Amino acid sequence: MGGTIASQPSKGNAKFLVSALKDGGSAKLPGANLEQIQIIKGWIDQDGHTHEKIYTIDGEEIDEPTVDLSNCKVNKNLGKESMCKVWEDPHFDPTQHAFYYARVLEVESCRWNQWEAIRNPEISPPSEAPKTIKERAWTSPIWVLPEAKKEAPAKRIRRVR
Repeated sequence: MGGTIASQPSKGNAKFLVSALKDGGSAKLPGANLEQIQIIKGWIDQDGHTHEKIYTIDGEEIDEPTVDLSNCKVNKNLGKESMCKVWEDPHFDPTQHAFYYARVLEVESCRWNQWEAIRNPEISPPSEAPKTIKERAWTSPIWVLPEAKKEAPAKRIRRVR
């Protein structure tokens, strides 16, 4: 569940192993397949400005419909049941404060209002309400602290009485 690590320039770039399994769901409501694993990196540059970058490390965005809106059944042929990747930060800087966390995206599935529209056809949800949602899960962050700079020991001042 997250943590803090000290960067070690001699050990090379930061590397992470991310593994994810789809939610099994139930017989009545099975879980949707996974679409992507992403690593989100945040860091502070030398001027004190914060930055964030999203890296897709497995899978890709699916552009075609993944769910039948008439019955909310998800296409089992799209996405993957599991994903696992080792990712190395190509822009790792051991002198920067940074954080990393993984985010897993499922293929699109019906949003609650679409389920209700199917169950209760006499009720129409607002037309501007999205009918689908892309569920996601994420990890706790891993904080990377720059290697502690070795400072010269402070000189002791001797009092003379």
